[in-house]
Amino acid sequence: MGASQVLALGMGGVAAVGILFALRWALRREDDARLRRILVLGLGAKLVGAIARYTIMGDLYGGRGDFNRYVENGRRLAGVIRSGQLPEQARETGTPFMDFLSGVLFAVAPAHVLVGFAVFSLLAYVGAYLFVQAAKLAAPGADLRRYAMLVMFLPTMVFWPSSLGKEAWLVFGLGLATYGGARVLARQRFGYLVLVLGTLATYQVRPHMGALFGLAFAGAFLVRARDRSIKQSAAGFLIGLIIAGTGAVVLIMNFGDRLPKDESVEGSTTDQIFAETDRRTSQGGSGFESRPVRNPVDFVHAAITVPFRPFPTEAHNRQAQLTSLEGVFLLGLFAVSLPRLSSVPRRILKQPMVTLAAAYSIGFITAFSNVGNFGILTRQRAQLLPFVALLLVLPVEQGHRAPAAPSRENIRFRRQPSPALVYLPPKGEQQGGDEPAT
Repeated sequence: MGASQVLALGMGGVAAVGILFALRWALRREDDARLRRILVLGLGAKLVGAIARYTIMGDLYGGRGDFNRYVENGRRLAGVIRSGQLPEQARETGTPFMDFLSGVLFAVAPAHVLVGFAVFSLLAYVGAYLFVQAAKLAAPGADLRRYAMLVMFLPTMVFWPSSLGKEAWLVFGLGLATYGGARVLARQRFGYLVLVLGTLATYQVRPHMGALFGLAFAGAFLVRARDRSIKQSAAGFLIGLIIAGTGAVVLIMNFGDRLPKDESVEGSTTDQIFAETDRRTSQGGSGFESRPVRNPVDFVHAAITVPFRPFPTEAHNRQAQLTSLEGVFLLGLFAVSLPRLSSVPRRILKQPMVTLAAAYSIGFITAFSNVGNFGILTRQRAQLLPFVALLLVLPVEQGHRAPAAPSRENIRFRRQPSPALVYLPPKGEQQGGDEPAT
């Protein structure tokens, strides 16, 4: 490791000090000691994931990756930002906005890939932490420890959002938006501000994902409005309708943003866009034949493919084999969580946070059903798992809880009810008084 890398690591640590102190303050406010321990270990896992991601990208892929583009363009834009000018990339979406974020980072820290990995990994951790806090606020009865274990330690969450890239920023943006939405649903202060900031952060990198979250939150907002007075419900319905309409328009307008812009897709129908996406994403060793959602049967297929595949029989290299093990684990987790999942249909119209998680998950699975590449699906899955995991930690309804078998100790020492004591007066005693004679 050269002197420049040592300096970059040191400065990257300095740049992360503020985030670490903020996290330390937040973690100290956590009342549940076991949950706090999980969150602290999650931070360590995230830093290990960043080191692993950097090492693997260097050893297996020769240092090739999107992060090289962000470092190169970030260096150039850092000088523009330090001169007091706002680059035009700040007003764009997608990859140009990531270039701008890199420029902002490198304007105050050394322009080195290690700095980017450290800072963006911490941002992804903040997003995961905010998902847990959102569940704590707006999902009463949820198993928070189990939820924290999933969003902190699932391999997809540890590895992919641990570099200078879109995945880390999107986990941060979605976590921030979800936390803001939870504050709105719980009627706490600054909820709308945090919600807007998180949604905009997501939108600037992936407009269709920001719009999808907006649609999901609109549904949750409408469910919350049902519990209020008629006047407030009407206002809430109107606000939710506006959010849903705006999100739908943005989602449709940006539907093709996942594809490179060229003449082959301009003016195409939805089916043609699906076909073109399938053709492009199925190229390479991880390609497979996708099945876009056009009917309920297609959705069942997509609901298996997007969160769980590749299966072990479909994995042809070491990376795919590790990914397939996570898919098998998630399938098993779904199986043992069926009592919790069975309550989701009843909760959707009663609990706004469940509405948000379910609506976003359905929209995500539908949108990515036309992607025919396991490598792409695995990377994008980090934007889905926190919402799916919330459905796996809902409390089991009383009617579905198996009765607890009495323990041997309870049977042995169980007290029998004492017989009622009846006063029997002596013979010849007067019975007419209210109290017995003494």
